[in-house]
Parts: sequence; C-alpha cells; structure tokens
Amino acid sequence: MQTLNSRPVQGSLRQRSINRAFTSLMVLALAWISVTWASPVNAQGNGFSLTSGEAIRGGKFSVFLEARSDVPITGFQVGIDFPTNAMELKEVSLHDTHLGRKKIKTFDAFLTNDQKLIVQVEQDYTYPEETALPPNQRLRLVRLDFKLGLGFDFDPNSIFDIRLVNDAGDPQVPALMYNEDQDVVPEILSDATIAVVEENFIKVQNADALRVGSTASVEIAGYNVDPLQGFSMAIGFDPTSLGVLDVHLEGTITDATGAEYLAPIIDNENGTVSLGVQLDTLPPFDNQQIPVVGFEVPLLIMDVEVLAVDPSALGTEIKFLAGVGQPEIRNTFVVSNLSFPPRTQSGRLSFIHEDAFLRGDVNDDGMVDMSDSVAMLIWVVLSGEPPACQKTGDVDDSGLVNMNDILHLLFYLFRGGEIVAPPFPNVDVDPTPDELFCHS
Repeated sequence: MQTLNSRPVQGSLRQRSINRAFTSLMVLALAWISVTWASPVNAQGNGFSLTSGEAIRGGKFSVFLEARSDVPITGFQVGIDFPTNAMELKEVSLHDTHLGRKKIKTFDAFLTNDQKLIVQVEQDYTYPEETALPPNQRLRLVRLDFKLGLGFDFDPNSIFDIRLVNDAGDPQVPALMYNEDQDVVPEILSDATIAVVEENFIKVQNADALRVGSTASVEIAGYNVDPLQGFSMAIGFDPTSLGVLDVHLEGTITDATGAEYLAPIIDNENGTVSLGVQLDTLPPFDNQQIPVVGFEVPLLIMDVEVLAVDPSALGTEIKFLAGVGQPEIRNTFVVSNLSFPPRTQSGRLSFIHEDAFLRGDVNDDGMVDMSDSVAMLIWVVLSGEPPACQKTGDVDDSGLVNMNDILHLLFYLFRGGEIVAPPFPNVDVDPTPDELFCHS
C-alpha cells in the first residue's frame, strides 16, 4: 500500500548512468545525450489514459492508469485530479499491473497542497535481468482504489470525471514516460468517467497479492433498491488457477438479517458456483428481508485457494455467468415475490509472481557462505529484519525458516552435509512453491 502525504513535489527527472562500448566516443556520446535530455521527445499518437467504470454509493471501485508508447518505458510520472467531495482515494498500488512484475526503485504517490495526486514510479536497474516495458502495447501502470461517498454531496445517477493533469504541483511536475535514453512527453491524456449506479447491483470485490498455495476470502457485494426476500447467483472462475473451498454468509448483511437458507453448488472441475439464498424459510414466517440501506453491503463470502499462476498473467477474473446448471440458476434478486436481474460487475484476483533467487543466499551478495548463516542467526534468533526474499533462508526446503536451516547450511559448508535444496547453485524460481515470501 502506498501512503499518501501532502508535501512539496520532489525533483521530477533522474540521472542515468551511460555505458558506451567504445571509449574513444565517450566524450561525444555524453555531450549528445546531455542535449537530448534537455529536450524530451514527443510520443506521437501515444500517451496516458484512465479506465472508466461504474460505482455504487458507498462502494469501492478501481481505476487503472494505462499507457501506450512507441518506445520502451521504464516508469512514469503524472498528475491526477479527482472530485474529493464525492470520492476518497484509499490506495495507490501496482496490484494487477505490468509494473507490478518489475523490480521497483522509486514508487511515490502523494497529494499536493491543492489535492492533486502525483504518482511517480521507476524500475530498478541494479538488477541485470531487468527489462523495460515493451512499446506499442496497452500497458497497465498503476491502480487507484477509491471509495465513493454516500451521496450527500451529489445527486443520484451522477457522473464524475477523474482527470490526468500535466504540470501538477508546485514546482510543477510534467507528465512523462521514462525511457532508458530520454524521457517521452505523452501526446494524449485521456480522462475517466465514473457513473453512479442507482439500481440493483452485484459485484465481486478484488483480492490482491495472492501466491500459489495462498487462500483469500472474496466478498460478493450488492446494492438493492427494494427489500430483498432472497437472491441467487451464477459465478464462474478459472479452475486451473483457483479452487473454491467454501461459500458462507459470515460477516455479511445476509447473515445479520437472519437468512435461513443457503444452498451453494461448488463445481471446481468446471469452474462454477451457483447458489440460492432465502431469508425466511422457517416458522414463524415473519417476512425477514435484507433492508434498503442506500449503500454497498457484503452479501456473501467465497473462500478460494490459488492452485497455479500463469507466468504471463497479471491475475484472474471471477465473473457472473448468464446461468449455471439444469434447472438453470441465474443472477436474480427476489422482491415482492418476483425475480429481477441485477446489474453485475466482475472482480479480479491479482497475483504476486515469485522472484528468482539463490537458496541459502540470505544476505543477497550472490554467494552462499558463512556470512549467510550469520545473517540467518540475526534474523531467526535475534529477531532481526527478514530479507526481501524469505525463501533464501529455507535451506532445507521445509516451508519454514528456523534453527534447522542454520545447522543445515553450516553442515553443508563445513561438515560435508546434504546439499542446499534447489534453486542452488544457480538462481531460479522455487520448484516447490510454499507460503514463504520472495518478492522485492
């Protein structure tokens, strides 16, 4: 999560080290680069854009900053203006973005004195395997998570603009895409519109930073314009990526109002969940209903497990289907003994793609030796700061880091003990995924 602070804007351009193969041309090359840095190039027909969408009063929604450039880019800076009377900015993150797959040197998001948001992100090129984002593609750069107000300051069915701003702040920060050779001035800045939905609505909330083997509770939220006697849902997911463990009502308004019937059908083979919920099924039949509260509320919870992660995927979608099963179960709200189809909105589960690492290299110096056992001792026994990649300390590949790993490493180094588990002696990804964290 990126913390937002109101403070003066820092310098906007960065110094880059330039290596040239021919030393005889060094002076000329540096002179030429100093001139081109002073005059950033224009990206003809390319630029930044924000994604539009819909939101429920009091509900969460996400807006992505996207880019298209005719040259590779390594980061960006831009200003963003949003209506602070209608929505609250909750988080700026790299969840579910292409930059979220990169090693990051700088990630700064802050509000200026006039409440403009400035975001600056740059890749870290101290890692030799780092590469720029490719040109001529639609790239997700950053995600902005908002919460819409309850409607006291705006009318129902309002439409709000979220705008990209050039030269925001004081001193001014120009909109730029970073490139290894010279910064690029975007030609196009495309704004977003957020439409407030004032009708029956169900949505899947996003869940973030999931790894293979991890679990998450995914909230299905809703907005109802009339009291609900019940509802049904038809939900789809990728069964190669996810498994659904349970569907329940704990912690939802459905549970708080005393729902008496929940019948989920979980089909992990085909990637579907269908269910029905009825509020009142048992005597004394007192017409229990979900009331109209005027804002987004949780209706039910799906507990899921990440089974596998496609290396090329940023995340996976959980969506509402037209219908599931025979007899067909559809997405409906039951109001006054009649069924009405609500509007639907899919959700995303974003993945953390594990970094490659060298098991045993706890101090990240590229070698496995006694200094790593000392670093592990400080971490495990003396409660020191853990390394960015905790997997490096799991020398015996047990899924835990403890004294056994320190002894294993020492026995390998000095007593001819068992070899360190892969990835070793070469850097690679974990062949046996577990809950330990490895992402810088």
